[in-house]
Amino acid sequence: MDWEIVPDQATVNKWRAERAAALDKMNNLLTRAESQNRNLTPAEKAEWDDLSAKADRLEAEIRKALAPRARGAFGAGPERETSGVFLRSDQRLADVVPDRLGGVPRGELSFGRLVRALVTGDWSGAESERRALGEGTVTAGGYLVPSPLAGMVLDLARAKTVVTQAGAVTIPMTSSTVRLVSVGSDPVPSWKSENTELGPASMTFGSLTLTARTLAVWLPVSIELLEDAPNAAEVVESVVSASMAVALDKAALTGSGTGAEPLGLLNTPGLSGVVCGIGNGAVPTSYQPFVQACQLVRMSNHEPGAVIMSPRTAGTLDGLVDSTGQPLVPPPVVAGLKRLTTTSIPDNLVVGTSNDCSVAFIGDFSQLCLGMRTDLLVEVERPLGGVEGRSLQAVVRAYLRADVAVLRPAAFAKIEGIRG
Repeated sequence: MDWEIVPDQATVNKWRAERAAALDKMNNLLTRAESQNRNLTPAEKAEWDDLSAKADRLEAEIRKALAPRARGAFGAGPERETSGVFLRSDQRLADVVPDRLGGVPRGELSFGRLVRALVTGDWSGAESERRALGEGTVTAGGYLVPSPLAGMVLDLARAKTVVTQAGAVTIPMTSSTVRLVSVGSDPVPSWKSENTELGPASMTFGSLTLTARTLAVWLPVSIELLEDAPNAAEVVESVVSASMAVALDKAALTGSGTGAEPLGLLNTPGLSGVVCGIGNGAVPTSYQPFVQACQLVRMSNHEPGAVIMSPRTAGTLDGLVDSTGQPLVPPPVVAGLKRLTTTSIPDNLVVGTSNDCSVAFIGDFSQLCLGMRTDLLVEVERPLGGVEGRSLQAVVRAYLRADVAVLRPAAFAKIEGIRG
């Protein structure tokens, strides 16, 4: 049998650094030539080709090293080879799409510069985006952004989601639907006596389907601002990715599952729960509800790794004091959790007669999955009339398609009825 040695993470990080350095050198060569309004010299072209080959070689090594660890056993159906890839929070969606388009290194591309150029019509400083856009698709309403650039934008949104920071995995969706296998209950082994039949283990499997749902953001932007502000491109990129991240978190945590909205943890059947107070919720006076939630997760043979709550709930916990007025020290099981907050969790949920309640989630977030299409649609419109037209504003609309799936509901517990 042949054995393949899989490089460790330090080696992969070293390759990534070397590849990034090569891309930076390539970018510097092009920038210097463009600033002098000339083509690359023969020596510079030879250096660019060598660096390009090195970057391609390192990319191949990185993808080969990551593939065995990123690929999960949950993929099912004809898309398994491409859609069965599970990406951890420290792995990039952009790494599973082609790195180069039309000779343009991915490291040169910027979504913000692309939007700025589309709005203003000024492509100076965005030559790489214009070349890469030739590999995309012009639709009736806008531009289907090339996959490497789309992957970069989606990675920005993923990095800002608290569920990804908590450990949620991502599946790059190569079709509108991807089927997953879920585990309803674990098998229960039994001891067997000699010459007796072994009975079947009780284990149930289920099926989950990720369905690409449309998430859109509408952004009015001043044309003069995009033309004059030197940081306009970075701001547009940050605003779009941040707004997408908030919406993804809301869907993953509290999504209703009705209409176009995905089903989130709050409304997933089979999730264990703890309620603060009796009937109408209560303000936490100790960490006991959080200890109980951790216990429920552990009783299901999972280890809680993170807790996600609203900023108000986090402030309440920070304000807990003991009988002497000193800050209350959380028990080890709670202190060991990665603590994250998000405004995507509301503070106006109804519990009993109270309408000022919130919820917190504790669990093993590797059992929460985000399915993301690696396509991004951008529409840019410069209205001639209306408020936008009279104010010299352009309208930028960006669409992504994603879904949420809870692989093992028993790996989570929710704490409801948290009042402020």
